Amino acid sequence: VAAMKTIGQAFTATNAAVTRSETDDAKAYLAISRDRLATTITFWRDRNRDDAVKMLRQTVTLMDQLDVALSAEKVDTAATGNLAKQIGASCQSCHQMYREQDPSTKSYKFKGVTE
Repeated sequence: VAAMKTIGQAFTATNAAVTRSETDDAKAYLAISRDRLATTITFWRDRNRDDAVKMLRQTVTLMDQLDVALSAEKVDTAATGNLAKQIGASCQSCHQMYREQDPSTKSYKFKGVTE
């Protein structure tokens, strides 16, 4: 849960920096997001959720592609924006499948997964 909160904050900052074409900031926030996301693979592997591991690996790959795009000598803002959207969509897919919000407390928990 702590990792996901960190990822959420860092990737929100990544998106904002990409939108403003602040490449150095985008890369810094992306590194935090990517590193924390990669560590969550163990959580899903320990629970035999191969589909979640696959989604996470795909998202990490997209993050790596965004890092490469942000590292180009001339950054293609359309390409970086598109990659950021793909990453966001990938995160949302996993969230829809594996998390649910308590209607009264508004906190999130994992669907059908013991923490």
